[in-house]
Parts: sequence; C-alpha cells; structure tokens
Amino acid sequence: MGVPFVSNLFWSDFMRLKEEHKISYTCLYVGVNMMMHNLIHLGVNLVYWVFYHFEFSFIERYKSNPDPWPWHEDPKKWRSLVIKSVAVLLFNGNILVLLVYLPLS
Repeated sequence: MGVPFVSNLFWSDFMRLKEEHKISYTCLYVGVNMMMHNLIHLGVNLVYWVFYHFEFSFIERYKSNPDPWPWHEDPKKWRSLVIKSVAVLLFNGNILVLLVYLPLS
C-alpha cells in the first residue's frame, strides 16, 4: 500500500531519475521499499522513545511490573543492546534485501 502512495506522489521524479541514471524498475522498487522500511522504523521508534524517555505518568501507571526500566537498571548494557539491535535491523532490512535483489537488477 505504501509503495503506490509514495510512487504516486513522486512518480515524475522517479521516472526522471530512472531515465537520467538508467535505473531499472527493480532497482527503483527496491530503493523505494528500503527507504520506506527505514523511515517507518525510525518514525515508530521515535514515538516510543518519546513516550518512554519522558516517562509520562499515563504510561507508567499501566506498567506491568514494579522493576525499573532496563535503561535505568543498567544503562551501559542497555546502550550495547540498542546498538546491536539497530545493527541487526539495518543489516536485515538493507544488506540482505540488496543481496536478494542484486541478481534481479
């Protein structure tokens, strides 16, 4: 659903880039999907970050356990986990996708 919406907004720009740089439809499709994948992950996670970083009372009230949040309990370990998680997400969502679609382009 997202690719047709974005394509409709930017179709003339996509076609101009395709012609200027001799880009295949497959590369264009993969590029748009990867861009949307990364923007959606970034946007959604930023919303969650705001909710949890500022510890709004309406969220804290519905917390299911009394333990401190993991980033308060052990900030160094939490930061390490976040970095590893982001690296895995970027690898799986970008590098693996390129490796799968590379033979098709």
